[in-house]
Amino acid sequence: MKIYIAYIAGVVLILAAVVWLGSRSSTPTTSSNDPNKPIAKVEETSFDLGTMSVKDIKEHNFTIINDGKSELTLNNVMTSCDCTYVYIIKADKTESPKFTMHGDNSWKTSIQPGQSATVRVVYEPAIMPVFGAVERFVMVATNDPDHQKLEFKITAQVAE
Repeated sequence: MKIYIAYIAGVVLILAAVVWLGSRSSTPTTSSNDPNKPIAKVEETSFDLGTMSVKDIKEHNFTIINDGKSELTLNNVMTSCDCTYVYIIKADKTESPKFTMHGDNSWKTSIQPGQSATVRVVYEPAIMPVFGAVERFVMVATNDPDHQKLEFKITAQVAE
């Protein structure tokens, strides 16, 4: 049974990545060697939520900083599973809609040079109960020509 669940989760993750890559609309308008390009700076890309019950809900915040000289666009926000959802929160506390594996990915926002945004990742295993070691991913597209896709990973050990 555990192998079957792992197989299904793997297939779902691959399909999500294919759909996400095929629907990307964040084409950079600057080149890699443009000194005025936006630069998406991320210091942390993975986090271990530790051991949790299937009934628990845990979250972690990642930060995206625009270290460039022009506006950084974030769009096509997607997760690898409906049990994981994400919000983008700008410096002015403006919050995006809730993003999951399914749903409307037409939302986008911009981060001005020197500003940052928080990527709040929430994992709720009861939505799709699995037990044991779990990895979930969040993908965010940008207009940074050197970092067109940002990926954040959370891991957890879900106890039965």
